[in-house]
Amino acid sequence: MTQLGHKEISGRSRLSELGEVFTKQDLLFRFGTSHESASVMLSRWHRRDGWVRPLGGRSEVYFNLVKDPYWQAHFELALKLAVPHAITIGQSAYSHGWISQLPNARHLAVPHTSQLYTVEGCQFHFRRREWFVAIAPGVQYKQHTIPELLPSWALADALLAKGAYRFGRLKAPTIHSVVPDPDELYADNCTDKDVNLFSDAVESLKNIYGFITLSVGRSGLNMRQLYSAVHGQVLCSPQQEFVASPGL
Repeated sequence: MTQLGHKEISGRSRLSELGEVFTKQDLLFRFGTSHESASVMLSRWHRRDGWVRPLGGRSEVYFNLVKDPYWQAHFELALKLAVPHAITIGQSAYSHGWISQLPNARHLAVPHTSQLYTVEGCQFHFRRREWFVAIAPGVQYKQHTIPELLPSWALADALLAKGAYRFGRLKAPTIHSVVPDPDELYADNCTDKDVNLFSDAVESLKNIYGFITLSVGRSGLNMRQLYSAVHGQVLCSPQQEFVASPGL
């Protein structure tokens, strides 16, 4: 057996003992190799052999193509390993048919203490602890996926984030593609519960984004009317009082 053949069997054998998604730390723990040796192996398996696919950046998360070439099926798990406290924001308003424009990327909120990585198709937004506390009632959890905001909360958060960006409170690009004009909001399938959730979301988040005088009156309003009222105050009115907040 040639030396190359021995290395090939050794490499595939090691990967067969790992899961469909693994981290560099998994490799170190499983086989007791050094960081330098692990880096060399991972680089070779990726660039020369095509046996692994990195999630992106310096995340040190890899798809094991020996176990399953269809890496897309394990994307959620890989993302959770890289950014375990992330929450998907904005996406659900589109998936529920409230907006027609597909978001330009998958947007995720992450704590300020998180490391950020370049992951294809994803855009990350730093948020402070206060934001995560305020947003908690609007988060839906599903097994094996990144938690996601309910559509009412996603819409309210994106709208207030765009307003904060307008006033210079947020320096990073916000989720413009999920903030429709009021007449572009497809609200026919919105229920009274959705309206109440949107109002609750705005009330919970307005101080986080610095809109301390924002008025949310929901009595008798449908979703489009309520959204239009908040939209007008946040994005169209120059009189809206805006103050610094520790929540971003």
